[in-house]
Amino acid sequence: MIEQLLVGYFKFNLLLAVAFGVWRMLRIVESMLFIKRSSHGRLAHARMLFASVIFLPILVKLMAIQSPLAPLFIDTATPQIVSEQLAEIQPNPIALISSVEIETNSKMATSNGASNSISNLLNVNIWLVLLLSLAAGALWRGSRSYRELLFLKRVIGNSQPLKRIGHVHFKFSDEISVPFATRLGREKYIVIPAYLLLSKEKMRIVIKHEGHHLRAGDLSWSAIVELLSILCFWNPAAYYWKLEIHNLQEYACDEAVLRNGTVSKYAYAECLYKVAENSLCEHYIFSAPMSLRMSDDNDHSSELRKRITALNVVSRSTGKSPKSSLLLATVMSLISVIAFGRVEALMPQMAISSLTNAMVVSGSVFNRYIATTNVESLLQDIIVEPQLVIRSIHSQKGAIHIGENVRISGTVSNVDGDINMPDGGTVGRDVASTNGDIYLAEAVIEGTVRAGRGSIRLQNTSIMEDLIIGQSDGGFVNSASVFVGPHTEVVGNIVVYNGINLYVHESALVGEIYGATPIYYSDELAAKFAPKPTFFPLFR
Repeated sequence: MIEQLLVGYFKFNLLLAVAFGVWRMLRIVESMLFIKRSSHGRLAHARMLFASVIFLPILVKLMAIQSPLAPLFIDTATPQIVSEQLAEIQPNPIALISSVEIETNSKMATSNGASNSISNLLNVNIWLVLLLSLAAGALWRGSRSYRELLFLKRVIGNSQPLKRIGHVHFKFSDEISVPFATRLGREKYIVIPAYLLLSKEKMRIVIKHEGHHLRAGDLSWSAIVELLSILCFWNPAAYYWKLEIHNLQEYACDEAVLRNGTVSKYAYAECLYKVAENSLCEHYIFSAPMSLRMSDDNDHSSELRKRITALNVVSRSTGKSPKSSLLLATVMSLISVIAFGRVEALMPQMAISSLTNAMVVSGSVFNRYIATTNVESLLQDIIVEPQLVIRSIHSQKGAIHIGENVRISGTVSNVDGDINMPDGGTVGRDVASTNGDIYLAEAVIEGTVRAGRGSIRLQNTSIMEDLIIGQSDGGFVNSASVFVGPHTEVVGNIVVYNGINLYVHESALVGEIYGATPIYYSDELAAKFAPKPTFFPLFR
């Protein structure tokens, strides 16, 4: 659970960085195509792109669940198929031994397999340490915002009231040199430095500026990007998104104040310069998550010049250029498609090779249910590339070939085909095949391994529960075999039906054996008794 949470978190951070890169490229393309947009239109598009980073992955996931391709991602039929096909090979505890004896023997065998859980425990601890480190960093970053918020509340508490209109409070304070607007609960505040009271024109400009921030909902967006910068404190993209949206909000606010024609550009520029000049004397520069200042510390140089220069090109249009809107719509579509690797998750499962007729699961798939169709005439193998994290795998007809060190949190099941895991990996639950063979090497299986009418070959593998082979009805003579190879451990019981031969290597550790007399063999006969199957060259 921790691992899945952190991988999703890092993928979100990557998507955040990609989206910001796309935004900057869009700005460059606009300048090359001479596309003119107002700050208001540019801010709206930036917010759309930023919101797509958060909401489109969720939307695409919901669309995938509702689409006809949902069986490729969600194994809704797998539990039913497995229960129907494998019900006949479930062990009969009454015919084998009493439940008390089985429980006692399982506990004794579990003590022998305790060492196999050390690697899994270390893996969990690594993810846990990473989670705690990220949480500590977020708390450190959040504490700074919290201190700034406390300072903001203190300034509001010490400021003197000027006027109140509904839920909007107008105040002045001699503790600050830069005016700001903020919101605490339902109440909204515009706080003006005391020196601005000497000029009615500058005070009127400040009130118009900060009032537009309140009406435009800029405070809510500032809070969202501030929260994102806390959660993704280590990601430069989160900081750049915060800075970009903040600057665009200021440009759009400047533009809105000048558009109605009641304030001259010269007076507005003079007011900006006056506020920036006085902010140089401010002892504590704050940037609380729920406040917007008319001039920040970065406005002293380049940003201040940019804002004053932008006043000369303020347009009376809305700035929603059809070309730029079409360009942004295209970009957002691409972002939605690549969100959380969804395209790569779709394409490998839809593309079937004409040579191998196989579904190749590539590195783009994370934590997905992988399943073939239920069409009787379609023989389709599943090939899982190495180093992936999969939730569950199910095949109706065709082999399952699992690459090196694949981690599967759920089950691996097959109806008419083999299951091959030759190069290590982990399975969080059961491995089961109704009519095929099972080969496991260097693997850790947290659940039970079952085979109905096929053979089982194990090598250097740990099975935390039972090993079951054959069918309990006794009406079918099975020619399969079980090879418990070198350095293999079966913590639970071995249950054999239909007189199937059971071969156990002398180095293997197994629990109680029911239904067969084991044939023990040594290293000299290992190659003869348990030959390694031939697989696709994908893993070689």
